Amino acid sequence: MTLRHRFAGGALAALMLWAGGSGDRLVACGPFFSQLVFTNAVYPHNPDAYAIGSLGIVQPRYARRYLVQAYRRFAGIAPAGADVIPSTETASTVAVSRWLVAIQQVPSATQTRRPRALSRVERRTAEYAFFDNCGSDAFVVATETLKALVQQFGAASSGVRSWATAQEAVFANCEGDPATPLTLPEPASATLDPTLIADRAYQTAAAYFYATQYEKAEALFRAIAADRTSSWQPAGRYLATRALIRRALVSTADQAVARTLLSQADAELGAIVADPAQATMHGAARGLRRWVLVHLRPADRLAEAAKALATSPQPSAQDYTDYTVLMDRLVNENVIYDYAKVSEALIRGDDLTDWIVALQGRGGAGQARALAQWKSTQTLPWLVAALWRVDADSADATALLAAADAVKASSSAFATVSFLRVRLLIARGDRSSARIALQSLPDAPTPAFPAAAINLVRSLRLSVAENLDEFLAAAPRMPVSTGGSFADAYGSDTNGPFALPAFDVDAAVTLTEQMPLSQLVDVVRSATLPQRLRLKVAIMAWTRAVELRDDTAGLVVAPLLQKFAPALSPDLDRYVKATSADTRHVAGILTLLRWPGLRNYVPLAEEISVYRGTEPRDDIALDAIGVNWWCGFTPRTYQPAGPYDWSKERPVTSLPDVSSTTTRSTAPGFLTAAAHVAASAEWMRLQTLGSAPTYLAAEAAAWAESRPRDPEVAEALARAVKATHYGCGDDKTGTSSQRAFALLHKLYPNSSWAKATPFWYNAR
Repeated sequence: MTLRHRFAGGALAALMLWAGGSGDRLVACGPFFSQLVFTNAVYPHNPDAYAIGSLGIVQPRYARRYLVQAYRRFAGIAPAGADVIPSTETASTVAVSRWLVAIQQVPSATQTRRPRALSRVERRTAEYAFFDNCGSDAFVVATETLKALVQQFGAASSGVRSWATAQEAVFANCEGDPATPLTLPEPASATLDPTLIADRAYQTAAAYFYATQYEKAEALFRAIAADRTSSWQPAGRYLATRALIRRALVSTADQAVARTLLSQADAELGAIVADPAQATMHGAARGLRRWVLVHLRPADRLAEAAKALATSPQPSAQDYTDYTVLMDRLVNENVIYDYAKVSEALIRGDDLTDWIVALQGRGGAGQARALAQWKSTQTLPWLVAALWRVDADSADATALLAAADAVKASSSAFATVSFLRVRLLIARGDRSSARIALQSLPDAPTPAFPAAAINLVRSLRLSVAENLDEFLAAAPRMPVSTGGSFADAYGSDTNGPFALPAFDVDAAVTLTEQMPLSQLVDVVRSATLPQRLRLKVAIMAWTRAVELRDDTAGLVVAPLLQKFAPALSPDLDRYVKATSADTRHVAGILTLLRWPGLRNYVPLAEEISVYRGTEPRDDIALDAIGVNWWCGFTPRTYQPAGPYDWSKERPVTSLPDVSSTTTRSTAPGFLTAAAHVAASAEWMRLQTLGSAPTYLAAEAAAWAESRPRDPEVAEALARAVKATHYGCGDDKTGTSSQRAFALLHKLYPNSSWAKATPFWYNAR
């Protein structure tokens, strides 16, 4: 196969991405989280399965590309190739890896040359944003070109070695910032084969392109277009236009100038499409022209892409890209917080965009639109939108419930509609009908109800539980991802698999705030919960028993805690075998001081390190406020500094907003009035005791003052002071720390514990 032949036909379309990609994107850094996620807020649990119809429960906050997929499935359109959105990061990694393997087959004169370990294909702008510079197809085409060269000339030939060295120079420009110097290939030797000389001209132009020197790249690509002897000649004009577009989008700050450049590019692409001699470039030029329209006439392009996505059995990947980019630009700026701000010129009778905005838009106008469109169209997409938006007391609720009940189990919307039907029944106070409806829904993952959907169904079961066993059966959830990586945020979890159950916020809040200690003892005793979760509740219950001086509860829980966490046995033995209440209490305090992983609550969002670790932890997590012991439950410690904090966990779980219209879980209906009173009293008592460092330091000081001859008092005081340094403090922490420190050095000045404790600490 000659070099000229390798660019015939469909291979030319790949040049669009080799030249930098038709979908330039600018991304900036953002916050990342490391808690377990049970219900992803912006993407489905399994994007690939979702794309072909396993939708689970479709949520309004999903990224719009996923809402487009859902609309197409709801509308009965079979999955198409463009519905499956490949991972850009994965494709790039694979392409780069294959290129590095291929180039290793080309020896240098000394047999020692090694390929540069490319790690990024992005480049930074002057505004500290990144854009895709070298697309995955750049490496794909380079790899295929190298294979063709090796086949024609041989891997050890001087021509192939020269080409490979030049291509490495080209890719050296893929990453960097505006100050990164240009890396150019060496000029081609006149002794090289003419096709390799033509290749060098292309490589030089590409180097300027990737180095963001677009005017020079454009001139060189136009020279290639004029060279009829070059195998790159058919693509030259197209590639010059790509450089023109990049100049407008990346390196031109003046918007008027950018628009002029884009208009010029639009005319150039139109001329390419109209030129029969450029037939091999027509498909690529049409796609690139659509991208130019995104910037020149966004409303027109949005309408065009929306129509294709809403009706075509085979929309293009470019339709998906352009539509989501434009929705992010046009809708986020003007619409999403209030449907009433939607421009009729933007909707233009476009059912897809209308549906997405009504589904996502806040305010009464969006709700009214969803209900009106459902009553008018009676279509499945609008039924879903109306169910998400309807109020429990709406006059339309009864009709919506009947319509939801009629959706067949074979429907792609069945999981979503079934969930929303039960949710609405619960909101209307019809718990009996909700429980009956829940009986027909699965309690283990299926293709229609993946793990994230089962977690949501269990949240509904938990809210209507009529006894403790039902509550505990619905409490365990299976994590589906974490918020701990950039890749995960876009749908490809990198921290799995997740084989162990955990608590979501509904069960965690109920157990922590709404159940009295006597009920928590019953939870620990019950075998309904998996042992991992029984351990968490046992830790909380025993810690509270120590704090509240409830020996009856503590003595029941301690043996079970020993069983679940054998490492605690020596300390718990001292607690169990104590001969008096005071001795038992100080044994409990010392145990708490020795084990910073003990806490008096169930975390609302479990940290991934805790999930994969062994509980409880006996070492202090250095410089990690909120991880050691507990921060307390006063309003101050509900702020983001604390681990038991509502606002901190909400970014990584959408459960409260999805499963109900309330912002806090309500207490289980099976709890008695006496249990409510006891839980409230205990909760208030725990608030007065403050954070762990304050409480433990105060208790250690009281122990020293009442029983100074006890052999463990020095240890307790030293550990208490250390806790005030590495724990989560409050307004009284400094005073408690100073008191414990003073007693340690007054009563035990020569002890190793005093010598290891040179300072006391204030709250930080």
